[in-house]
Amino acid sequence: MVPDPVNGPGRPQTARLFRCLDVPTLSLAFAAAILISNSAVRFIRARLFEFDCPTYWPLSIFWFRTPRWKQLLFAVALGVALHFITIYLSRVKRVLPFVVLIGMALVLGTTAIQGWVRGFELPITGVWKPGLEYYHDAIQIKDALSFLREYEQVQPNLLVHSRTHPPGAVLSIYLLLEVLGKPAFLSIAIAVVSVCLSCLFLYRMMSTTYGANGFAGYVTLLFVLMPAVQIYYLASIDALIASLLLGVLYLSLFAKPSVWATLGAVLFLFLASFLTFGFVFVVPVVVGFELIRRHGLRRSGTALLGLVLIYLLVYRFFGFNYLHSFAIASADQNPQGFRLLMEPATYFFTRLEGIAEIALFLGPFLAALSIRGLRMTKRLRSDLLLLAWLGISTLLVMLLAGVFPTGETARACLFVQPFLIFPVAVYLREARASHKDQAVLLHLVFAQTLLMQTFGTFAW
Repeated sequence: MVPDPVNGPGRPQTARLFRCLDVPTLSLAFAAAILISNSAVRFIRARLFEFDCPTYWPLSIFWFRTPRWKQLLFAVALGVALHFITIYLSRVKRVLPFVVLIGMALVLGTTAIQGWVRGFELPITGVWKPGLEYYHDAIQIKDALSFLREYEQVQPNLLVHSRTHPPGAVLSIYLLLEVLGKPAFLSIAIAVVSVCLSCLFLYRMMSTTYGANGFAGYVTLLFVLMPAVQIYYLASIDALIASLLLGVLYLSLFAKPSVWATLGAVLFLFLASFLTFGFVFVVPVVVGFELIRRHGLRRSGTALLGLVLIYLLVYRFFGFNYLHSFAIASADQNPQGFRLLMEPATYFFTRLEGIAEIALFLGPFLAALSIRGLRMTKRLRSDLLLLAWLGISTLLVMLLAGVFPTGETARACLFVQPFLIFPVAVYLREARASHKDQAVLLHLVFAQTLLMQTFGTFAW
């Protein structure tokens, strides 16, 4: 008998994740909801009032494409490969290395459906003419230290993506190009680092909660198969940000208290903050968790204090003022002030768009299981459910505050994906689903990824 990765040997299996009719019903209802909401939003824009509305609402920057037959066959081959992966997962002893390798292979593989140029080069060099990516600012850098020292002066004149981020976003692309040379290699490097870090930290969190068994590996693999991870973990700086913030979460809340864990949390928090001002997402999460569970702020407070000290040193030696840079970025994104007051229709529909895009990438099956898991909050004292509520609440507050003004949240909010998988993990553990149902869930989630990668082009 094959050991069950969720329930373990000897643990009874009592629940079905989905009944026979649930799969087609959920799929059709989900697709219908997307199409109806798209039609409704476009109707409102055409007949009532103008607002920012992409063609394929809630997908921000997306085009349908017709794949070649070789790409279709390759997508089918990846789906078949997952069947053997799920069989081997329940037998492998060193689960984490296996999941990391499989995760990297699948991210590279599903991206390869797009082709080499479209999948590996264009995410870095961009699809727009003239260019507006970090890459186009990075290739203009002559000296990295001078760029950092002068960043606040040049920031307003940078391209649209660069000027709304700290200098680390452009500098990371610059440094990777210096080392690797070609944009496609840079894409692969981002995928490898991001998958490794995310798998490591998520697996450690699951192992701390449920023990170092097959379940931790199963949840980690399920996370890697999520459409947002498969599509955006290659070539997007947001993948590095999500991985770093997951590291902050693990080292601050789950790792055994030590000097090394504290230093690691500070380092990862600094690196994330140097890449994006959106790093603040993790602050209410770790602070809220410590206040509720530990009635103090020892570890999160130490990490935040360390971050402040680092930026004081950066200002002292390089003259870079992080808060001033944030003010420049904020003014650029909201030149007329708070959008709710200046453009209420655009504010409302872009907030709705941001939520809907995350839900679309989550898909019908993970969304259903996530809701089931969240409903268990009252009867379970689960750290993972607490984190899920804190993460979701924080993201909603950020959206209400006007952050992410044009949507694109499936990419820009990659850091929220682990918080959506936490309640799924809780439900799977409590429901004691069969090994067959667990495998089916992996295939259903991956099927959505394959459909999106095969018939869509995603850009930013």
